[in-house]
Amino acid sequence: MIIRNKLAAVSAVAAFTFASASAAILVNQTPHSVDGYYSDGVAGQFYDQRMADNFSLGIESNVTKIVWWGSSENWQFPDLTNFSAWVLRIYNDSAGNVGSEVFNTTVAKASTNPTATGQQNSLGGNVYRQEAAVAVNLLAGNYWLSIGSVNISPGDDAWVWSAAQNTYDDKFAAELGFGNGYQTFTGSGDLSFQIEGDPVPEPATMLALGVGLAALAARRRRK
Repeated sequence: MIIRNKLAAVSAVAAFTFASASAAILVNQTPHSVDGYYSDGVAGQFYDQRMADNFSLGIESNVTKIVWWGSSENWQFPDLTNFSAWVLRIYNDSAGNVGSEVFNTTVAKASTNPTATGQQNSLGGNVYRQEAAVAVNLLAGNYWLSIGSVNISPGDDAWVWSAAQNTYDDKFAAELGFGNGYQTFTGSGDLSFQIEGDPVPEPATMLALGVGLAALAARRRRK
């Protein structure tokens, strides 16, 4: 596309600036159901298991935020009081299974801004929305997201990652015992999370932007 006038050039620059400033929803597995699956962030906790769910990106993207929904087992401690942090991991996909790890971060509970949704799971725990600011570049392709809690009292209440109601592909992976490797389960639903970020412009888009800026500069010089 060749930008032919000053107005078109300004419009292209404004559109690009707006897209860069406003993160897009890249993956959206919500709304969520009230119940889900126990998912630990570190080894040696009560259930000693962690969950992962797969997702796809159609374009290279800079991921800036991960949002997820979950609740407490609510057995010994109310709501989220047995958790100090959450561990977020992203893996490559390997022929439909969890592959190599490409991202790993631990976020403190206070920084995840837990917000009650007004729902409760069948165990009596309130369902919370949480989020974490991240910075990771992912190429177009297939990935797996794992989220698990770090428990204050390792042998007590586990965190329950809510299941998604809008089905993506009706499968997830579970590592039943840290270090044993993930197993993929189909026909069991999906987990509830949302990934936000900025798609990386294709080279043709960047070329068009460059032409627009050059045209605008040339127009100004002629005045």
